[in-house]
Amino acid sequence: MTVLRYISNDTSRFHTFVANRVSMIREATNKEQWNYVAGKINPADACSRGMNIDKLQKCDIWFKGPGFLGEEQREWPKNLDEAETVNTLQPDDPEVKHSVNVAVEKQTRCAMDK
Repeated sequence: MTVLRYISNDTSRFHTFVANRVSMIREATNKEQWNYVAGKINPADACSRGMNIDKLQKCDIWFKGPGFLGEEQREWPKNLDEAETVNTLQPDDPEVKHSVNVAVEKQTRCAMDK
């Protein structure tokens, strides 16, 4: 979900690593092509969550992908409401660059200092 938010977001600036990756993704694809896949049916989650090798060898989605990919695209799970993905980054997201306001005070010389 976080990556979808990064790809969909047009208002926030990200730190260099994430900004470069998001830029590459957006140059090579259209942000509307990306969809959310729930963890229960996402093959990437099998390994990233520490599945042991015995379970992984029996994990159909790891070898075949989620079942919905064999169906017509109109039957695929719907993306979460767009309002949930666009511009809803967490306020404390460490990858978002936060703006800093800097005040500059201009000093003028007093006529008596000349």
